[in-house]
Amino acid sequence: MRKFVVGFLWFLIFYFGACAATGAIAGARATSKLPPDTAADWANQVAIEAATQTVLELRAYFFAGALGIAVVGSTLGWLPGTRSGLQAVQRLTMRDAGVQPIDAPVGLSQTADLYQRRNDA
Repeated sequence: MRKFVVGFLWFLIFYFGACAATGAIAGARATSKLPPDTAADWANQVAIEAATQTVLELRAYFFAGALGIAVVGSTLGWLPGTRSGLQAVQRLTMRDAGVQPIDAPVGLSQTADLYQRRNDA
């Protein structure tokens, strides 16, 4: 159940993120074609209309892409929050398998302030 909820949240993030990014790019491109002395209200209206039209044309692709990424990513545990507890423990032990503790070099203390300035003059 938790995987499903987190996967659904990832779907929402992907879908609305794609819509917002595409709308911002479409609005910026539409306003860049206007003359420099265009009124701010008109430029805002042009940007909103261009963003709305572009997102409406592409929303089916965004929906399918976001759904596919969310389903595959949450099923396989690739997305944060969707990995099972056993997979997380195995990944931690595999990552830490090659790490071995070493002794500190002679003359260095692990608790000393190594960045302390000293007046040797």
